[in-house]
Amino acid sequence: KNKMNKLTKNILILVVLVLVIWGGVRFFGDKEPQINEPIKIGVISILSGQYTMPGENFVRGIELAKEQYLTENPEMEIKLIIEDDKFDAVEGLNAYKKMTEFDQVDALINVSSPTINAIYDLVTATDLPLIQGGEQSKDATEDNIFQIMPGGHSALVMMGQYLKSLNLENPILLYANEATYKRFADITLENYGEMKNQSIDLSLIDYRTEIAKILADEPSDVIFMMTPEKGALLVKQMIEVADKVPNLIFDASFETGREEYKKIFGDFSKLEGSLVIYPEKLITDEIFINNYENKYGEKPGIAADWGYDAFMTLITTRDKDNKKWLENIQNIKLEGASGKIQFDEVGIRSCQGQEVKIIKNGELVGLE
Repeated sequence: KNKMNKLTKNILILVVLVLVIWGGVRFFGDKEPQINEPIKIGVISILSGQYTMPGENFVRGIELAKEQYLTENPEMEIKLIIEDDKFDAVEGLNAYKKMTEFDQVDALINVSSPTINAIYDLVTATDLPLIQGGEQSKDATEDNIFQIMPGGHSALVMMGQYLKSLNLENPILLYANEATYKRFADITLENYGEMKNQSIDLSLIDYRTEIAKILADEPSDVIFMMTPEKGALLVKQMIEVADKVPNLIFDASFETGREEYKKIFGDFSKLEGSLVIYPEKLITDEIFINNYENKYGEKPGIAADWGYDAFMTLITTRDKDNKKWLENIQNIKLEGASGKIQFDEVGIRSCQGQEVKIIKNGELVGLE
């Protein structure tokens, strides 16, 4: 009987120990399984409407980066949640709310300017890491937004200075009546000096009245800072009504929205001699180019490398603590597909220079 009591007692002690250990593992290890949960990265891009081409390329770059990263880190699980903002602020705001409130993403990649302008106050009230593509309308501050595209401010400073060096006789700057484009124009004019300028109503589809007023002053050069769809329409109508077409000069919106211009013009023969100025950015990483071609069967288009680098910037700096994650991004020094990735004190990637091209025989070529 004593032996039985002793055996029963030992069994009970063993059971209690197992329960305590099991419970302790569950309690103290409660947060540990999160390491193995999928990392959810939200992507808000432009997959329809204006700027579709760079928006799609951006996503392709992200997907290639994810595929390659998981090949090297098979123990990781990463989920991309992709939404289309249609280059529209309301659509972008809705996508942001869905991702943060329903999907509860760990980090965000956003492409368009309208969306970052719409969500700016909301996202900067959090510590959610966000890698941004296009320029925002508000001046950058030290926050949780990091712009992966070369800093527009320095590029626009250089653009203003370059235009000044051309000694234009009677130029006029036309810019879209949207906050980001107004900022582009202001920075350019600050570095050019006095120049006639006019905002253009994006709600119009017939610009002939505005064009008549512009041409009445006989401008020597017209500089465009416009969304591609409306910019192409404005240029087309100007060419149609002008007795003598002024010299045409475009900012980077022409290159990123090239497909919209092709829809309007078919080819660029009617734009012969026009200048296009944009931040210098050459994809030089041969491994990235080869991997992209192997996956998609074509060379990477504009913004594909930015998308690739946006993903790699997020994933290689990741920390469970968002504040530490943001510190890691701020301090990153990485050779990416689009060149050196490093952010200034307000999270803007430095611009290495600018490139000026001319339209010759329907193609964009470098100035000789």
